[in-house]
Amino acid sequence: MPTNFYDVVVLGDELSGLIAGALCARRGLRVLLTHARSTPDSYTIGSFTFPRAPLPFPCESSPSVRRVVAELNLIQTLKRRIVPVRPSFQAILPDARLDVGPDGELLTLELDRELAKERGVLEEFFARAAEVSRVLEPVLGQNIAVPPTGFWERRELKYTEARLPQDGTDPLPGIPEGHPARAFLALPAAFTLALDPRYLTFTAMARAFDLWRRGGAIVDGGVGTLRQLLREKLSSKHGGEVRITHPKGLVTRWGRVQGLVLDGPDGSVGTSSLLAALSLAELGDLFGDKWPKALMQAARAMKPTAYRYVLHLVLDASALPEGMARTALAVFEPNKPLIGDNALAILVGEVDDQARVLVTVLANAPAPADGQTLDDVLADIRPRIRARLEEFMPFYSDHVLCAHSPNQSRPPEGMRIKDLPPMMAPEPLWSSSLPSVLGVGAAPHDLGLRCLSTACAQNLPGLGIEGEFFAGTSAARFACAAAGKKKDYLKDEVLLGT
Repeated sequence: MPTNFYDVVVLGDELSGLIAGALCARRGLRVLLTHARSTPDSYTIGSFTFPRAPLPFPCESSPSVRRVVAELNLIQTLKRRIVPVRPSFQAILPDARLDVGPDGELLTLELDRELAKERGVLEEFFARAAEVSRVLEPVLGQNIAVPPTGFWERRELKYTEARLPQDGTDPLPGIPEGHPARAFLALPAAFTLALDPRYLTFTAMARAFDLWRRGGAIVDGGVGTLRQLLREKLSSKHGGEVRITHPKGLVTRWGRVQGLVLDGPDGSVGTSSLLAALSLAELGDLFGDKWPKALMQAARAMKPTAYRYVLHLVLDASALPEGMARTALAVFEPNKPLIGDNALAILVGEVDDQARVLVTVLANAPAPADGQTLDDVLADIRPRIRARLEEFMPFYSDHVLCAHSPNQSRPPEGMRIKDLPPMMAPEPLWSSSLPSVLGVGAAPHDLGLRCLSTACAQNLPGLGIEGEFFAGTSAARFACAAAGKKKDYLKDEVLLGT
């Protein structure tokens, strides 16, 4: 029998689950967050502190983000941690460099200078992308689940879907395949969504580009900052509990999840609602040989076909070329997928008082082929990334003070340290054969077991961080309903200012 009971148990620490747990605790439910990872979200080498996962954050204006931030009273706290960047991003193409930002006149001048022949069709795409946002944002501001969980939600989303471009819509009619303009439009989505960039839908690409064009930002401290803020809200502010322990299995009976078996002396805990904030495959492993049918089908339909690799470089500031933006997105061969060393995101930090600067490079590493391991793939891609950087940061290698990846168990270049920081697996990027709900949704919240809901990056991989906020609010609504909390807290307490 369970040794303790919670209204909500959040299993795992993906952002969606942390958001859902913090919201449930804010609404008066007894919440337990339990996960196996004890790896810190940042680490130190010498005098340098690195985030394990940088966080570009162009979605501050999103309804799904604003409603969570308002309810958890994070408005001022988060503003202090978000660093706006201007321009929003700099696109580096083989023979062009464009600064993209919210100023339409400046963007027109950039297009006239670098892509004059394609300007007309590009501006048509910008208008279509803005229309995609106008259609999506009312949905992102509602108490509705994507993918839907009932008749009324399916009906609402069917109406919305009819107003969105169909899958396979050509973003640039008349522009040949492999043209740099096509890569230019896909770059923001390639580095901010949880989708393999080889499988982007029109809606996902358009929404990502429109958000970035409105204004770019980076969260100081990366994903770890956001995780820490949410954990503090859940535990110290609203009385939830956090346990770092290895879950051993689920307690189920008559098609209902009743609790969670924990490792060691923690025993088992009972719950009215279990929120799975981890991948479908990890969740399935807790069922042993008896995976629920719906879970098995969903897990088989979603594969990690790429991984987001992080490489930190500490440089002498003189290595930065003149005019380089804080956020640069580069493609080297536009006729090839934005995978491997062919596309990079370069995030440039502030120059410190010793004229040093942290440059973080992101790349989408392909999943291992047969006979390979992910370590093999990352070991192969790293020197090729370093070589690519020379193409627009000439001679930067002569100014590297420290180079390290949190995704590899190899010592840092340029420094000797006694103990290596724990390695952290790179973020998986998904491809899916599930129905693409609104062009952005994939894994269902409902897996056929009562009192079990998913709250993870696989729910809305086509919306990235914005999607994780939305999935978190949906999961919190399911949990509150299971616990008998029918009140609409967002409407009654936040929007009415009580």
